[in-house]
Amino acid sequence: MANYRGRAPISKKDLRIAKQQAKKTRQEKMNSGNGTKRAAGAGFSRKALIIIVSSVVGVAVIGMLVFIITQRRPSEDELISYIENGVFVNKTVIEEIDVSGQTISEARISLADSVQNELMNANVTFTVEGKEYTEDAMSLGLITDIEDVLIDAMLFEKSGSVFDRSANARLAEKDGVFYDIKVVALEENVSAAVSKILPKFRIEVQEPTMVFDPEAETEDAFITWTDEVAGVEVVEEAFINSVIEQVNLGNYGLGAVATKILQPEKTKAEVASSIIKLSEFTSDYSHGELDEKNRKFNISYMAEKLSGSIINVGDVWSINDTAGERTEENGWKKAHAIRGAVMIDELGGGVCQVSGTIYNAFLLADVGIVERHGHTYPSPYLPIGLDATIDFPRKDLKIQNTLSDTIYLVVAADYDAENITAMVYGPPSDHGYQVIIRAIEQDKYSERYKATDPEFRVAPGGLAPNGEYVWNGQQIGHPPKSDGSVWYTYRYYYPADYDIEEDPAYSWIGYDGADKFSGEKLRLPYVGKSDKFLDTVYPAINGVYYLNPDDPRTEGLEGSTYDPNAGGADSGDGSGDAGGGDGGDGA
Repeated sequence: MANYRGRAPISKKDLRIAKQQAKKTRQEKMNSGNGTKRAAGAGFSRKALIIIVSSVVGVAVIGMLVFIITQRRPSEDELISYIENGVFVNKTVIEEIDVSGQTISEARISLADSVQNELMNANVTFTVEGKEYTEDAMSLGLITDIEDVLIDAMLFEKSGSVFDRSANARLAEKDGVFYDIKVVALEENVSAAVSKILPKFRIEVQEPTMVFDPEAETEDAFITWTDEVAGVEVVEEAFINSVIEQVNLGNYGLGAVATKILQPEKTKAEVASSIIKLSEFTSDYSHGELDEKNRKFNISYMAEKLSGSIINVGDVWSINDTAGERTEENGWKKAHAIRGAVMIDELGGGVCQVSGTIYNAFLLADVGIVERHGHTYPSPYLPIGLDATIDFPRKDLKIQNTLSDTIYLVVAADYDAENITAMVYGPPSDHGYQVIIRAIEQDKYSERYKATDPEFRVAPGGLAPNGEYVWNGQQIGHPPKSDGSVWYTYRYYYPADYDIEEDPAYSWIGYDGADKFSGEKLRLPYVGKSDKFLDTVYPAINGVYYLNPDDPRTEGLEGSTYDPNAGGADSGDGSGDAGGGDGGDGA
């Protein structure tokens, strides 16, 4: 209350009554005044209204400004600045480590071990087809939420309204703020990681496969088939979803994961008939000069080297390339062999019987022949015209797999039975005929290949080149005189039920040049050479005959000791032409 000079103090009650009376007097004057005064009164009312409105607006503006100021939140740039340069409020604890006053970069270093421990302990287990597996966090693409935690902790008292920031600052100062780090699974990371690791949990389909064992003791065991086995693979999408869901819930045990059964394309029963025995051919070496120890060894040795050969479609197979050169260093022995139509001993003697036996097996299997050479003299162990000599490296037996699938060769030498058998396995034929191979002599060439007069020589010391003693009056051919001949090779396509034992071999000759599906015969060409055939030409051998030096027939020959004037010469048994030798071919 103000004090006024020259007046006595007035009480508050009196002042209030005086003010009320003055207000009443002014109101009465206003109501009883003339028109001019009413107009003046009206003007006063508008002014009061303006004042009132202005006051209200002012209060509203002030209130709005107060509201805006108190609710203002930091801008995005400000928040980024806090994250990059700010420090944590006092009493900020992450994973039990106080990071107060540190920047985010400093806190990362402080929390590195904690983050590493979280990831190391995040081993996810699951089962696939009953077998349990464990994968670590890295292999599954798992990470921690450390970056989110650092940002949340940094902005705890720096984001929100003025009131929020103030309240959070007081809370941190009073009680502190605490954060935990956890492992999280993000879809993008898990998907990329899982695509790399799932193949190792895949159980591959096992298609039935052929087992080729040329060393088997029974024929049924040369070619066998394994059973098919279904495969299993983990369903990728389901596995990813399971990892994301469970890990983000804090669970590391997924249990049995979803799998899909993978079926083989074919069963054992379906493929068992895809490779069959196409042919078999056996030759014997149990008689005469064929039955010789070293020769039998060479035959068995060659069989071991060739048996088990696998020839893919279109490939060319060579005996010389497969067996190698016949040298002593390579393990071969000297045995009877034919060279220049005479029997000699040489390394690898007997291998031609192996090549000839295999040649016949390949002919029966309908396989293409690339290279083949006949002997100069028919071989006693094979049908005439169906032999095949080899001589490294000049003469070879080569075949090409012209069939629709791989072929397999088994060569078995039976030392006790003294025979050798070649078997060819491969895809079934595209026809239902029975194959029979025959070589037929061409009579029209017989005169051309007639032998002429033989040559006679004196056997030094009475011994022929083959080591046999030539008695007086006897002669030994080395080689003996023989006519030549030409043989064409035919493949016959007989009905499947044809019985060669009941039907004589030449009862159905058929005709030359027939189509293979006609059930008739077909003259065989070399593969890819329609004008060059597998014919065999045995040249005429005029022969060389060796005589005892005292034989009268040696008179005038070099080395002869016959003296026509001596008289009483022993003429031996007088047998004349003894026919020298059996013409055997040890090769």
